[in-house]
Amino acid sequence: MNKSLFLLFFRRITQSFWFIPAGLFLLAILTAFVLTGTDHLLGLNERLEDFEWLYASSPDGARAVLSTIAGSMITVAGVLISTTVVVLTLASQQYGPRLVKNFIEDRPSQIVIGSFAGCFIYSILIMRNIHSGEVDFVPHLSILVALLAAVVCIGMMIYFIHHISVTIQVQSILERVHDDLSALVDAVFPEDLAQPLETPEHLADEAAVAAALEGQQASALRAKKPGYLQAVRSDRLLDFAVEQGLVLELQVQPGAFLLRGEMICRAFSDTELSEELADALLACFVFGRFPTSEQDMLFPIKQLAEMAIRALSPGINDPHTAIECVDYLATSLCAVAGRPFPSSYRADAAGKLRVITPVHTFEEILRVAFQQIHHYGREDVNVVSRIFLALQKIGADASLDGARRDVLAGFAKELLAKSESCASCEGDREQIRQAYQAAAKVHLQAV
Repeated sequence: MNKSLFLLFFRRITQSFWFIPAGLFLLAILTAFVLTGTDHLLGLNERLEDFEWLYASSPDGARAVLSTIAGSMITVAGVLISTTVVVLTLASQQYGPRLVKNFIEDRPSQIVIGSFAGCFIYSILIMRNIHSGEVDFVPHLSILVALLAAVVCIGMMIYFIHHISVTIQVQSILERVHDDLSALVDAVFPEDLAQPLETPEHLADEAAVAAALEGQQASALRAKKPGYLQAVRSDRLLDFAVEQGLVLELQVQPGAFLLRGEMICRAFSDTELSEELADALLACFVFGRFPTSEQDMLFPIKQLAEMAIRALSPGINDPHTAIECVDYLATSLCAVAGRPFPSSYRADAAGKLRVITPVHTFEEILRVAFQQIHHYGREDVNVVSRIFLALQKIGADASLDGARRDVLAGFAKELLAKSESCASCEGDREQIRQAYQAAAKVHLQAV
């Protein structure tokens, strides 16, 4: 299995809700067998006669203790799972269904639920090793560990209540989504598929690329079933193109939804692409039922925008949350604005063109971040003013080139025209104009 595919699926497994609880469950089973074996080897029945306060002195007493622990643990585990389901439901309704994934991946909740489940199965397995009759056997060390584990689980239950109450707060959710977006900006965006080792001079423009492809036969690779493109195995894609002597032109990026039969990419070569090679090429693309943030930097931007839009809806009417979303979006776009964008062309070690892929433009990212928020909040002067302030902060980056400043200025003028037509009074229009003028001055554009 290719390394990138293995890492992709390994990351998905480790981020799933069941991974940590299952690991703790198996660890509890292993611990139960190890400690009961240790009890047999050490013969603690005779050695602990002077420390009756430290252990269950009879098999019946040991069973009662372990039965109480097991019953309590599974009951509390059920309550914790129910609480988690309620939190997921509230998050889906209040903040949007695309944010449920952030709660499912919450590590502290997984550890707490897994600890209770592990303590339950541990107590059950220890209880089955207690013998009474002609020869009594009580695994004292194992029972002591069960008691200590129960005490730890009680502390974890208190922590879980605190953690859930903090996690459900909108500021915590915003911070988590922003952290995901910042990680994507740092890790995925600058080094994405379209980032070449060095872009050769003969691939500097579209005309040169068209000349390089002239005379080659194009074969279309199409999706076999509908779904979202979640990831592209970029290293394998380049290796495949080099091995087969192909030039691959991708038509979509991660995050796009494809219909059955829709084109994914075109393969240029001297001959038509065989069905076997088409299947091998299709394996370089990972599809799923829903979009993810693995290689799609627009996904967390859309999450923040969706939170803002829901906050502005009449049913919730929480413009302060929308303003906080705009602030976090501004922070991330400030990081993006000053960075060089990747080339659409990727060459092999010999400098020959191998992969052409679409890339996000600065204007596209800017509009995904703010356009819908402005549409639904254009009647709130505070939300509109905050968007202009965000554009002002983005434009304040000294490394921003002229083309991106023009994009910012044009977008600001567009928002101004829409905002003024929706303002309810002259005072609101004047506040909006002042916010726009402050942004326009930073963009070095004439007001």
